[in-house]
Amino acid sequence: MYAVLAALLVVAAPALEGPEAQIAAQMQADLPIDLAVVSVSIMGDATWSERAQLSVSWPRAPRAGTTMVPVTARDGGETRKLWAAVKLATLRPVLVTARSLAVGAVLEPSDLRVELQPVPMGEGLDLTADALRGQAVLRDLAEGEVVGRRDVVLPVPLPRGTTVTVVSKVGAARVEVQGTLATAARPGERARVRVPMTSRLLAGRLVSHEEFQLEVLP
Repeated sequence: MYAVLAALLVVAAPALEGPEAQIAAQMQADLPIDLAVVSVSIMGDATWSERAQLSVSWPRAPRAGTTMVPVTARDGGETRKLWAAVKLATLRPVLVTARSLAVGAVLEPSDLRVELQPVPMGEGLDLTADALRGQAVLRDLAEGEVVGRRDVVLPVPLPRGTTVTVVSKVGAARVEVQGTLATAARPGERARVRVPMTSRLLAGRLVSHEEFQLEVLP
């Protein structure tokens, strides 16, 4: 999924300008696909031109949180070294609005899309757009806004123990077994299931009221 959504990182980019934007762009190019620059605060004078060549030296492997990062700017014959406090956030696949939606609107899958956004754990909806088909909007939403749990009427979750068809797809092969939900889940949500042939819980996504597809949870 992350590879498919990599082109949407620009949506998650912070609204930075000037030297901070230059540093953020330089750093974003070197980051893993699941991290994004949220903010940059420069320590010192950063009045170089847009033609300046920047180099960034990460003191350790990038991870979510705030890190002090040394930056070198070469602008013409002048070289300047300074520090920048850089905040990184983990990108998560969440639903955002594909157009403006008024309160009371009934959702269609075309009204929503999945994007990688630097949304804190527990915020946003990690659902498929089809999972909210027919659900009502609870407040006015602007185009491109992350959809939260209080923004739409959510489907009723299936209870723990519900019998589902567990599907594993490898290439053209498709294997189906019967299993039960280990946790309550709404159609479109990630969850875990139990199957008779193993004591391990298997991770995946409940794609409908009847079908559960195995996948690797992030």
